Amino acid sequence: MTLAELRTVTLQRLGQDPTVSGYFTGAMATAALNRSLRLFVLRSLCVERTDTYTLTAATTWSHVLTQLADFLLPLRLEYSGARLRPARLSELDALDAGWQASAGNPERYSLAGLDLLAVYKQLAAGGTLTVIYAAAPTRMTGDAHVPEIPAEYHDDLVAGAIPLMRLAEGGQEMEKALPGLKRLLDGAAKLAGYVRQRSLDLRYDRLPAELERYDLSRMLAIEKRRTTWLITSDTPPAPAPT
Repeated sequence: MTLAELRTVTLQRLGQDPTVSGYFTGAMATAALNRSLRLFVLRSLCVERTDTYTLTAATTWSHVLTQLADFLLPLRLEYSGARLRPARLSELDALDAGWQASAGNPERYSLAGLDLLAVYKQLAAGGTLTVIYAAAPTRMTGDAHVPEIPAEYHDDLVAGAIPLMRLAEGGQEMEKALPGLKRLLDGAAKLAGYVRQRSLDLRYDRLPAELERYDLSRMLAIEKRRTTWLITSDTPPAPAPT
């Protein structure tokens, strides 16, 4: 479905005529659908890109997002056809105490956070890496834009967008919409299983998070708290928090 179609379906499921201005707007639906899409991709790592990454001469550390704005996680890094092995910073310290100043062809890399990349060894004259990485989805802005996920999961985006739009209402309205968020995450978990197996087959460095055994009920549960003005002398004491 296109963004225009997704927006129409979202507003209709909220009980609003898409052609009439009401409580929910088209802009709100577009924003919620983009947030839903980003959450789906973050959970499944289903968007993959290949690009080049320029290494500055005699430099170990660099910020990936300055060159790859949609970068999420590295899947495979290569230099001149040779694969760089992932490593923890502690492993590099143990391997070579002076690794941050060691010169030569890149052999290993480490990622601190989601942006700071360290390459061991550093190229004296600079060079270019080939990077296969899990990417954030392209934001949908035009009516003809299509989400970067398989078409069978497009309806899950609508299901996930509805609770995001109802967050401002709170209370029962938000609570009744929460199953839509579960549907979104269930869809992401299903696709993540396929992506995980493919990543194992291709010997990628990162895999999607394990979601199938995650207890979503703990995240989706809403604790019903009694407000002070509802408590009377006949109201039994609330149980102590655990």
